[in-house]
Amino acid sequence: MLTKLTIRNYKCFVDVELRLKRLNLFVGANSSGKSSAIQALRLCLDNAGKPQGQATQMVSRDRKTGRFSELRSFLTNQKEFFINLSTTEGELKTSYTFADDTMTLTNVIIESRPSTVASTLLTMPVFYLPANRESAKDVFPMNMEAESPLGFSGEYVIDYFAHHSGDVLDDSLIYDKSLKTLEGQVNYWLRQLTGYTLQVKPQGETYMVRYKNNYGRELRPYHVGTGVSFISAMLIVCLSIPEGGLVIIENPEIHLHPKAQALAMDFFSMIASTERQLMIETHSDHLFNGVRRLIAQRKISVDDASILFFRLKDMQKSCPVLVELTEKGRMVTYEKGLFDQFDDDLDVLLQAK
Repeated sequence: MLTKLTIRNYKCFVDVELRLKRLNLFVGANSSGKSSAIQALRLCLDNAGKPQGQATQMVSRDRKTGRFSELRSFLTNQKEFFINLSTTEGELKTSYTFADDTMTLTNVIIESRPSTVASTLLTMPVFYLPANRESAKDVFPMNMEAESPLGFSGEYVIDYFAHHSGDVLDDSLIYDKSLKTLEGQVNYWLRQLTGYTLQVKPQGETYMVRYKNNYGRELRPYHVGTGVSFISAMLIVCLSIPEGGLVIIENPEIHLHPKAQALAMDFFSMIASTERQLMIETHSDHLFNGVRRLIAQRKISVDDASILFFRLKDMQKSCPVLVELTEKGRMVTYEKGLFDQFDDDLDVLLQAK
């Protein structure tokens, strides 16, 4: 499991340390550093297998990574940035420098990588589900890339589901004990969240997707709303990731009703309690309060949940703060801007004449 992410001189970060637990929420205003932290983590993982002590060209699965001049801190214009990633076995330390005079290309050096850490990071299943993932499509492609069974951004989730729908899940992932397969658990949670179940049928070299309502009627994704497609992908990914794996999800609340958002957190907490790690970037106060509620209900330990509030200081420097919670889910300290818009609006309403 990842336990700490340290970032220095990267984008909006000067020197920060993010403590990670089983269930991690990244919250904060737009452009406050949440996505940049995730990008830094993914960049470190992408280069974890490089030869130690040797400068080699950086690799990134994210085609939008950009030039070195875009990656280094825009606050200090440093000529080097650092990303370190800790596990329960030790720490991987990486540094990044420009590889040409135009500061376009980037070199990476593995400064330190204990063998136990290398073994963990190079074999750890990681899946990233971005905010702009595929959704509300009638037809999905078959996967011809054995390297990535789910795709690099969710494009092959339906293909994976089609091939593994009958797989029997680990007992820890089975919420409804009468439904032990991937298809059974996906559709159990999808029915709870949206009232629909997922139907996938092969059609030539593609898959046709339909959703069935409580009355047995099959509908095209377009006619059930984008949120149903979005949550379907998240359910499949979280239930498919092996033990010891990491799932990174951006904005799981997109197109979901507040009640579904709150219930989704129950699902995420169940996944996080099964030797799987979750990292969720969100703007949803329902997910935020969902974590607090689950702690109060003792469905997840306060020691297993981390809420990091990204706030901006002078010159747009990102300074993440750990939101401390009690065992009853109450905040120990209050942070201005942390889902307090409802209170601000209520104050205006109460003062209106």
